[in-house]
Amino acid sequence: MTERIDKGTVLVLLVVAVLVFVGVFYLTQSNARCPLVYGVRVCSSSDPAADIRGVIGTGPVQMWISASDETVTIPCKQVASAEIAATLGSLGKQVNVVGRVADSYCINANRTRVDCGSPQIIVQDGPANAVSVRDSVVIEGSEAWFCDNSVPLRNIVRYALSG
Repeated sequence: MTERIDKGTVLVLLVVAVLVFVGVFYLTQSNARCPLVYGVRVCSSSDPAADIRGVIGTGPVQMWISASDETVTIPCKQVASAEIAATLGSLGKQVNVVGRVADSYCINANRTRVDCGSPQIIVQDGPANAVSVRDSVVIEGSEAWFCDNSVPLRNIVRYALSG
């Protein structure tokens, strides 16, 4: 009977060890896609800087700042967007920033409706508190997150385009 308990114990320990290994492997692989860059999670398919550089490209940059309506106040998101636009400008990029209202139309600084164009950068509210590189560079977070990360976001763009 002692032999069965020992084999059973060994089997349980082996199963636990395999589960721990699989869990650690999964966590390290999933975090490898979203490394911290200047303290901000940047999720991309491979190298975040190269992916950002690839999306932004060499031509003019279209940036959307999403808002639920034209009257909403979003000071921290605006500060973060201004930091990013200023960085792009300092790197010789032509930048066009528009407000994307309720995912249906775009406005300029004078609240005149304009063509939305295809954005390379989208700044929007959401739960991610991260940068995701897809067809566009999507910067999503809470207003407090934008307050805390406007300078790191600027530095991420500068780092990506300087490489």
